[in-house]
Amino acid sequence: MLSAIIFFGLTFPQCVLMVCPESISTLSVVSHCPSNATEWVSAAKRKSCNDLGKVQSCTEPDQFVYHCVLNQEATQLLEVCAPVWFLSGYCARFSEVDKRIINDPGLDCTKFDPPCPSRFLSNESFKYQMCYRGASLNNHQQNGAADFITYVLLGIVALLVLTLLILLFVGFKLKRYECARCCGKKRTENDIQSSEGKELLDQSIILSKETKDIEEVPKSIHEAKKRISYRNLSGNIEGSCSLTGIKTICDLRGKLSKKLRIPKDILFVVYEEKGILFDDDTEIKTLKVFPIELMIGNQNRMNDSNIAGVDGDNDDTENDVLSEEFTCKKYTMDCGHSRTADSLLAWTKDRLFHHTDTDLLCPECSSPWDLDKISEVCRLSPDEKRFFQHVENMNKCNKMMVDVAEYEFNRT
Repeated sequence: MLSAIIFFGLTFPQCVLMVCPESISTLSVVSHCPSNATEWVSAAKRKSCNDLGKVQSCTEPDQFVYHCVLNQEATQLLEVCAPVWFLSGYCARFSEVDKRIINDPGLDCTKFDPPCPSRFLSNESFKYQMCYRGASLNNHQQNGAADFITYVLLGIVALLVLTLLILLFVGFKLKRYECARCCGKKRTENDIQSSEGKELLDQSIILSKETKDIEEVPKSIHEAKKRISYRNLSGNIEGSCSLTGIKTICDLRGKLSKKLRIPKDILFVVYEEKGILFDDDTEIKTLKVFPIELMIGNQNRMNDSNIAGVDGDNDDTENDVLSEEFTCKKYTMDCGHSRTADSLLAWTKDRLFHHTDTDLLCPECSSPWDLDKISEVCRLSPDEKRFFQHVENMNKCNKMMVDVAEYEFNRT
């Protein structure tokens, strides 16, 4: 089974970003991508990614394979040799800046007809042809955008002409009033309330009101765009904050950390439905679901030493099968192997979010480790328990779907 990688940036220190400079030299723009397995095999043979796979240092040789994907802007189709990624319901794209296949929330293929699954291998993109449709329609979209701009400009010109006519009309009325006064026609206060004066007064009031509305409506829209609502997965924390000075998830985490008085390293932005934990470089404008969802960890995770299974003040760390870091708090799992709480938490995150394995197995003896037991030892917060369990269930479901798909593919 290929390793599935959903990169979360600075979220997990154990996470390794699979930047692959060797992929850049293999990039080529094409007019179309393979539409079936036969064409895919033929294109892969022509590209000869396996030859470069033997000398590249990004991943295992058999993981460095042929891809036909969108560029980062979804305007062109690219052929490229790159490490296999496990996509989370988004069309595969290749970023020349990041030098890797990326999960970009800007193109959700689970909403297409027919839809793609919530997770699939990046080198199987030929199964989801709707992803390529965006690049082929790019010229039509550009023409449509040009037409839209033309219509907008024509509308602006028409509005300016109408405004000029209104000003000329009002100016003409004011000029007549001024001439009548200069010629000695004295008007009393009642005269001003008469037909012509009242008409002029009403027009001034209407013009003033229209001007006020034009100023106030954009102001309210502007203010609405400058705030974002949030809530945590458990539902006991919610609110909104200003987006002034915020462009990325990292900026938002920093601001919410100060506002909620919660350490930044235990406050994360997630998308529970798809099991995604956003990395710090994700731009806020790409988010599609509001209010945004927060996963908040346990601030007192390591402060309680009275946890079942603790070995006390034993300084021997040789039995820790996950980490060699010094700690006096080690816990014995049901299989008999020891580990530290911090290394166990980091290992669990890595297995849940960066591998397709559906079982949490002891690295030493491959005995299954129960997520509830891990939750107890690592003192997971309610948000973490909920999100970890959801991701574990998704992994099991996706593995079943992948196995069925591979079986059906092999039959054909």
